[in-house]
Amino acid sequence: MRGLKTVGALVPLEPLIVLPEIRDRHAWLQDKLWWNDAKAPLMNISFEGFMYPPAYVNTTLVKPSDFKSYWDLADPKWKGKVCATDVRSPGPGGVPARFIYKHPALGQPWFERFFGTLDVALGREQRQLIDWVSEGRYAMAVFVDTDEAHGAILQGLPIAPIQVTQLKEGGPVAPGGGTLSVMNPLPHPNAAKLYVNWLLSREGQIAWQEETQTPSLRIDIPKKGVYLAPELKPGFVYTNGGAEEYSLLTGAIFNDMISAILIKAGRAV
Repeated sequence: MRGLKTVGALVPLEPLIVLPEIRDRHAWLQDKLWWNDAKAPLMNISFEGFMYPPAYVNTTLVKPSDFKSYWDLADPKWKGKVCATDVRSPGPGGVPARFIYKHPALGQPWFERFFGTLDVALGREQRQLIDWVSEGRYAMAVFVDTDEAHGAILQGLPIAPIQVTQLKEGGPVAPGGGTLSVMNPLPHPNAAKLYVNWLLSREGQIAWQEETQTPSLRIDIPKKGVYLAPELKPGFVYTNGGAEEYSLLTGAIFNDMISAILIKAGRAV
């Protein structure tokens, strides 16, 4: 979105989609095609969708169901009891961090309370962060890698996610690796058109899910064998975490903001 599109390396994708079953918005989560472009021409679409939990907790210390808002993650009672990925660098936690930053009821004040008052233990080694929570050294890990956390859950360790759908502010649907664009120039235009329509079709998305074990944004196919799939919860607001407005929130923005918060709190950066 920030690189290839701006230099003319992509072709408009929308005209290549011709199958009626793809254009049928009722086949997709929240009755829409998940275009990531802020405006036409439309060149990038998400077909995969993850509901990344903002945090995981040690279930012997905390009840996941007690959290009703992102502000509950920044409650003063968690001072000294939280570890988190250092989201000043690109990597795990970027999608929920960008969602919080953009949300009008959260924004920078949330980061000031979370990073400025809770003495959060910051790290980038995901296995270590998950181990800390699993062992009970910390009650909660925020912005951590979901694959690492899911692996720990499968091992029977006492951790569980704070589900996005229980938080009143809503949450982002992240595309993971499931987005589609077509390069310019097209060496084989008809082959590209054929592939685009197969991949986004019901048949193509079933094949994608079975091979990758990642959730499609199509809601007319079963979700067996996948995890972190968006739940069909009436009234819940799903935000497109792959949208252009989120991709423009670079690491530099978080680096400057969080570093300033840590300095003000008297912590080394």
